[in-house]
Parts: sequence; structure tokens; C-alpha cells
Amino acid sequence: MRLFLRSLLLTFFAVTLANAGAFSQTATINTDQLDYPPGSTVIITGTGWQPGETVTLQVLHEGETGDNAISGAHAPFTAVADASGNVSSTWVVPLDEDELGATLLLTADGVISGRHAETTFKDANIVFTATGLPPNSSCTVTVTYWTVPPKNGQSQQVTTLPQLISVNNGGSASSIPIAANPGTTITWTYSDASGFIYTSSSYNNGTPVNESTGFIVVGNQTGVSSVIGHYTECTAPLINNALLNQNTTYGLGPVSFSVNATGTSLNYQWQVLTTSVGAIWTDIPSATFSSYTVTTATVAMSGYQYRVIVSGCSSVTSNAATLTVNKANLSITANNETKIYGDVVTFAGSEFTATGLVNGDAINSVTLASTGAAATATVTTPGPTYPIVASAAVGTGLGNYNIAYANGTLTVGVKSITVTASDRTKTYGDAVVFTGTEFSIPAGAIVNGDAINSVTLASTGAAATATVTTPGPTYPIVASAAVGTGLGNYNIAYANGTLTVGVKSITVT
Repeated sequence: MRLFLRSLLLTFFAVTLANAGAFSQTATINTDQLDYPPGSTVIITGTGWQPGETVTLQVLHEGETGDNAISGAHAPFTAVADASGNVSSTWVVPLDEDELGATLLLTADGVISGRHAETTFKDANIVFTATGLPPNSSCTVTVTYWTVPPKNGQSQQVTTLPQLISVNNGGSASSIPIAANPGTTITWTYSDASGFIYTSSSYNNGTPVNESTGFIVVGNQTGVSSVIGHYTECTAPLINNALLNQNTTYGLGPVSFSVNATGTSLNYQWQVLTTSVGAIWTDIPSATFSSYTVTTATVAMSGYQYRVIVSGCSSVTSNAATLTVNKANLSITANNETKIYGDVVTFAGSEFTATGLVNGDAINSVTLASTGAAATATVTTPGPTYPIVASAAVGTGLGNYNIAYANGTLTVGVKSITVTASDRTKTYGDAVVFTGTEFSIPAGAIVNGDAINSVTLASTGAAATATVTTPGPTYPIVASAAVGTGLGNYNIAYANGTLTVGVKSITVT
């Protein structure tokens, strides 16, 4: 029993020592800076808190109540300690004048451990001093005073006082020292050598960067720090050449406009002014370089104007340059065609050859016409050739061309027909006299009202002496020399007929 009690007492003592050690650690709370301008973010960190516990944080005016009771910025807020007992949070310095010049107390209390830590930081009062301004530049500072109780023997000030600081040839100057009581606000305007004006909203407050020059705002009350309003030393943009008008012909390739500009951190934005009614200068998307290229300049773009705005410390706009796009030459030639006399030619609109198309443009069809297309077009005068006239091309992109049309030729060929002499018979001793009409032609072989009136017919069998015996009894009837109307349009072939001589009957008594 004694051994059990002794063991129990030792265990209790060890646990008590462990808990006492855990709660005897020192907690801390800190800010990343000792002084902050209005509107800036305070980074809060702490160590030595019990892992997982909630730590209550609060920022209050030290030594005076200020707006502690009415401002939400001074309400408590919390952070949770991580596994190592560390906490982190942020707090934004209010922009209201009540914070300016104040000393602020940050407190931290562990909800479980009961640990407490605190630290102070400031939001300083300010007065202006300027050094290192570039040649021929100036800075105007406006300080606005608010009604506050006098401090350290100073008289109360209620006014708005602009302080103009001008520095030439690389010199320096300072403003008249002025008291910046709690509640003072400031703005500043800087004008560079080119006359371009910047306001305080254009630049950051904080630590100057490389190649930066600043005017320093310094408080003249004990213990206050400074705020630096600063600008980056910069060369205003300058365009060293005039944009040139560009004259091109459709299809010759890209057209470029270019400027040679100097200055610091240059940016470019090309703009175009179209020729449409009510048109305005508009930004060209992605045209943000020192040159701009019109990849495909169309005739519709002729008259467009281009310019570029170059910006940096200030901005400058180039002159406007005009783009002229001339039409390209396009020739369309009707294809040659042939037909037979009496046929009709119907054009599909695709019987042409084009030369000069570019950029994927196309001709879908052309109007084609010819007096030789009719069935009545003759081989004889005005034939056998007739012009095929092309016009009225239809397609895509054709507004970019001067179109020249060239005629094709439609040639009418003779129609072939065969004139066949009609067969005849006679009796030996008879003479045959041909009238010239003893022939035949195939139906429809003669067209357009043409006619064969007569044909010369001849046969050795036509004479009365033509015998039944050899060389008879059959003799060819030869046709030739057709006479009629429109026969110049035909290629006439002649086919013989047959004259058969029959025996003559006699009676011998």
C-alpha cells in the first residue's frame, strides 16, 4: 500500500511539473514594422502560445482613447496557434485622420493558456522635404490641417496650404517646415520636364526602388517617422520618325507601318480610322509593338488611316498615315468553242480561263454570249467564226480586281449531208433526160429552211445506145453540183443511183 501511494505521489508530482512547465513559457506578439502609413497592412506574428488555442488580438490607441470605442478597426479579432504554438494575422491601418500620428498598442491573450503579450507601433505625422528632383521638374504638395489641440507650444492651425517645390538643373530644395498635427492629410502632384503631370494616385507609397528619386515627408514633432512619396525617374516617349503613307496593289503581300520611339518603359497601341460614316479611332487588338503589319490589304481598306500611341511616363501620338490599296489586274478569257451548223450552243458559265487571282479568291461563273451560239449561225458570212463575249464575273474577292475580259472564238463547222441520185429504169433504145430533181436526202439533213433545188445528174446509160449487154445492163447515175439556198453551210457528199437498161421487146413474124 505504501509503495502504491509513493508511486501515485511521484506520478502526480511529475504531471504537475510538466503542466507548470508548459504554462511557464513566454508568449510574444510582434509587427513587421514599427511605423505604417494610413491604409497599409500590418503583418502580425507571435510565438510561445499553446498549440491549437485561440488567441484574442486587439489594436488600441495607447495613452488616449481616440476612436477605440466606436471604430470597428479597434474591435478584438482572433487567431489560432499552430502545432508549434505560432500565430499569425494582419490588421489594416485605417485611412481616417484619427490614426495619423497615433501610437497604437497591440495586445494578445491566449484563451486557454492565459498568456499575455503586447507591442506598440506608430502611424506618424508628416511634413514635406524634397531632394533630388530631376532638372526642369517640379513637385506641388498640398497639406491639409485639421482642428486639433496645440502640442508642445505649437499654435492651432486650420487651413489648406499648398507647398510648391521647384528644382532645376539637378539641384534640391526643401519646403518650409510645417507642423503636421494628428489628422493632417496630404496629396502631391509631380510634373516632369515634358510637362506631363502625375498625381499621388499614380505612384506607390513606400520604399524607393532603384533609379527612383523621392520627396520625403518628415514630421517635426518628437518621435515621428517619415513617409516617402516617390516617382521613377523617366524619359518621356519621343517618336523620332513620321509614319509614311503606304501605297500597294492588292495581292502584293503585307504592308507595314513602323515608328522609332525612345523613352523609358515604352508601350505601343496601334489604332485604325476606317472610312465609314461616323467612324472613330479604334484600338487594333494585339497591335502593341513598334510596328504594325496589315497582312492582307484589301481594296475595301483603301483610305484607312493608321496611327500609334506610345506611352511611358507620358504618352505621345504619331501622325496618321493613309493606306492606299489599288486593284490588281485580272484577265478573264472566254474559251474557244466549235459547233456544227444548225446546232445550238448553251454556255454553262464555266467556259473561261482566268489569270491573276490571289489570296484564295475565286470566280464561280462568267456570263458568256455569242451570236454564233444560235442554230441559225452560218458557216458563210458572217461566219464561220463568231466572238464569244465574257462579262459579269461572279465569285469571291472580285472587288479587289480590275477585270479585263477577252473574247473567245466560236467556230461553226459545215453540216455533212449526202445527196443520193434516184434509181431509174429504161428500155433499150430509149434516151433518158434528167430534170435534176431525181435525188433524195435524209430527213432533217437540211435545216434552217435551206433547200436543194436541183442536182446535176448524168449517166452513160441515159443514151439510146446504152446496151443491155456489156457494159450494161446497169449504169451509174452520177449526182453533182447541187443548186439551192444555204448550201455553203454544208459538206455535200453525192451517192450514185443506178440506171438499169431493159431489153426491148420485138416480134419477128
